[in-house]
Amino acid sequence: MKKNLMASSVILGGIWSMLALSQNASAATETKVHLCNLNNQTIYIAVAYEPEAGSPLLSRGWWSIEADKCTEANFPLGSDKLLLYASSASGILQWGGNQKLCLDTTNKFDFTDAASRPCASEGLETRGFMELSIAALTSSADGQTPKYDFLPADAVNVGPVVKVCNDSTEAAYLTLSQKNPDAQSTTVDGWYKIAPNSCYETLRNAAASELLVFAHLGTGQVRWTGTVPLCTDNYQSLTFADAESMDCTGKNQRMQ
Repeated sequence: MKKNLMASSVILGGIWSMLALSQNASAATETKVHLCNLNNQTIYIAVAYEPEAGSPLLSRGWWSIEADKCTEANFPLGSDKLLLYASSASGILQWGGNQKLCLDTTNKFDFTDAASRPCASEGLETRGFMELSIAALTSSADGQTPKYDFLPADAVNVGPVVKVCNDSTEAAYLTLSQKNPDAQSTTVDGWYKIAPNSCYETLRNAAASELLVFAHLGTGQVRWTGTVPLCTDNYQSLTFADAESMDCTGKNQRMQ
């Protein structure tokens, strides 16, 4: 990823609509499933399934489910088997299993024969998917639609983490960089909204020796700042790969 997709909800500003998963399937083969995110942050999901019984697995993604929300998806399943992989927006929590399948961690993707695709040679990655039996899933409130809940207790914590907390009474907005002294450039990304008395967590970069932080309260009158100038955007979400030495002259860009 230009930055790991799971590490930042910023990169996924335009999520692929899950309707694309079933737009080419006939109504007779579609299986409706309710997917629920019972966590305090957005999760991103990839799926895999057999479009025909015994056919190679397709893997497709990504789309998002906001915290404490459910969504309904239609899958053109050729069998009772549905495979899922998911990650929290911070990248710290991951739901998966033992079935290794190819996916693109940067962009939306639609791969046929995901189990045997030469991922590494294409600059892609594999993740372990969990396998669900549709017939074994509990039913949602309507008593008919199979439902799967993404629970914190079922996730793997892939830490260690970096945690930045807001002890003020207003929402804070954060940009940060985990600076690797051996890297050719300094990457910075944001903005992350941190509610009052809450924290933002992200995966720790083991190679980084410094954490660079700039933040302000919603009014903009109170700021946390320092002496290392990095490029930011005044209004939009951002991921800048060379924030320390880039021109930073684009619309709304500013050295902070």
